[in-house]
Amino acid sequence: MHVTADCRADIWLLPFDVRCLALALRTMLQVMRDAGISIPADVNLRLVDDSFIKTANQRFMACVGPTNLLSFPGSDDMMHGVILLSLDTFARECLLYGQKAAEYALMLLSHGLAHLTGFEHGSDMDRICKACRAVAQKNCISS
Repeated sequence: MHVTADCRADIWLLPFDVRCLALALRTMLQVMRDAGISIPADVNLRLVDDSFIKTANQRFMACVGPTNLLSFPGSDDMMHGVILLSLDTFARECLLYGQKAAEYALMLLSHGLAHLTGFEHGSDMDRICKACRAVAQKNCISS
């Protein structure tokens, strides 16, 4: 398993550094693997701004405007999974919805990983996201 995170100058908007972020992703992927879920060999988390994610949202999802997160599963043959996380939208939603930054970041990451591994919205996705967040919170964020 290989996890990379592309850094941006505005990474300070996240409540933890990129090493902790990569550890949280690896921890979540291990939870999924332990649950028998097929995970990609490589996951690339790209921390982007609203301009970038707005373009991707229009191009790949036919949706207008920025979003907080997009997941692209890749394929079995050499394409790694990609998660785009808009730091602008993340920060804005923390303020708008009164989210605690660390908890919300883990929620978004677990949600993106669940989509990356084939989950659709529903109780199964909610269950695996909750398990991922709990382990990442315990092992990565509170340490």
